[in-house]
Amino acid sequence: MVSSAAGAIAVAVVGAGAMGARHARVLSESPMARVVAIVDPSNAAASELARQVGAEVCLLERALAVADAVVIAAPTGAHAALVAQALNAGRHVLVEKPLCIAAAEAHALCATAGARGVVLAVGHSERFNPAIRALVDLGLNFTHVATRRLSSIAAQPLSGGLLLNLGVHDLDLAAYLARHTATLLSARGHADHAELSASAGPCAASLELGQGGRARIRTLQARTAAGGLYEADLARATLERVDGKLTSRLATPEGEPLAAQAEAFLRAIGGRSSAALASGLDGARAVGLAEQAQACINDSP
Repeated sequence: MVSSAAGAIAVAVVGAGAMGARHARVLSESPMARVVAIVDPSNAAASELARQVGAEVCLLERALAVADAVVIAAPTGAHAALVAQALNAGRHVLVEKPLCIAAAEAHALCATAGARGVVLAVGHSERFNPAIRALVDLGLNFTHVATRRLSSIAAQPLSGGLLLNLGVHDLDLAAYLARHTATLLSARGHADHAELSASAGPCAASLELGQGGRARIRTLQARTAAGGLYEADLARATLERVDGKLTSRLATPEGEPLAAQAEAFLRAIGGRSSAALASGLDGARAVGLAEQAQACINDSP
């Protein structure tokens, strides 16, 4: 391990775009971490972010030499190669979702992490959304979860498309809330809109995804066997219980999801695992489900 001042974990951030900048900021604000390196093809972007967090600009090889852990917020198509290089160097990795483009590659990365004895986590940060945290804290068993995620942003060519860009969020959430591995049942749609159904143990899941339109919606409904209905607005981080015509707002924890995720990652490096932190296997399963859903859509008339 690379030594860090005052016991803080030395972290390199790969990617100086919007997400990389957010990761660097929350890590720089954590007493558990020290951002030591920024890696990005754009020297201007890397230099500005490095100036903000007090890190050096360098190539990946240098970053792996000075860091204990790496946060990867590069374009999706580069994830597999970057994660593999960091894991093979013996570094802990938190990579933005999706873990990578193909399920086979994702499972190979999990195997590498296991062989190297390092943490591989995936940035399914919706798990740390205050509304989801409050829902999980209720300790309920859900029989049905329905999500609706509509983005006004069209997918970029290398983002992996609708299902990898957006679908992995809710495929992972369904499995996480049900506390079971999810199985895809059906998928229909086209490049910019899809409807999926899945099961996770005794819990059924219905997912609607869309991109490129005018609507911006991130909502989730969860039902219990006793008839309880909970509605979460993930964009506003609110959770409500619906009882007939009565709706009651439930308290949600404070804190930025990305910061809570970063803390969980840093604690996992120290051996204190968190069920909320998506493991490499969680991320690989989400990629696999997205891959299956895409195949179903491609095969439909």
